[in-house]
Amino acid sequence: MEFITDQEVLPVLREVGITTHKADGGRITLRLRDDPDVVRYFIRSSTGPTPDDSPAEVLTVDAAALGPLIVRVLHRFHLDQAILIPVGRWGNVLDAVAYSMAGDDGWIEFDQTATVERNTRDPVLCLPKDFQTLDELIKALIADADQPDQGLVIATPASPVILELIPGGAARLSIGSAPLADLAAVALRP
Repeated sequence: MEFITDQEVLPVLREVGITTHKADGGRITLRLRDDPDVVRYFIRSSTGPTPDDSPAEVLTVDAAALGPLIVRVLHRFHLDQAILIPVGRWGNVLDAVAYSMAGDDGWIEFDQTATVERNTRDPVLCLPKDFQTLDELIKALIADADQPDQGLVIATPASPVILELIPGGAARLSIGSAPLADLAAVALRP
């Protein structure tokens, strides 16, 4: 997991239809182009936040199953890279998962590097060697994040896919590719 600059990643994301947007409270999020072919899911735990009014299929799962379900969906895409962008600042994400991730060697190494990036929103590049740590980060954020600034957006530079982890036990998944949407549909149905 390594920090990269917006200048390196944003043009690549724009090529697959992904753009950045400012949200309430100075938060940042990513959005996939408006297109009727984009498949959108709002996946929430039974105690998680309710979806906003954007069009999406809403799936409700047991709180303990949410993190593993999201990880399963990402694995179905067979990604070779993932880009992580915090909704708030990295310090908020680091604080939210500090206890849960304390035993993960990959996270400990990243956390040491990330200390100087606490007040930034710089993107982080994850390669396949980092995916086990990413899996644990997703589960930790789903379980531990409870403030809007602790959210995290995961995008793929080669495909029109965005996964936003929403504090309190939810995720928003947008897919702009029919084959990838089919893979997600299979992964989301137990």
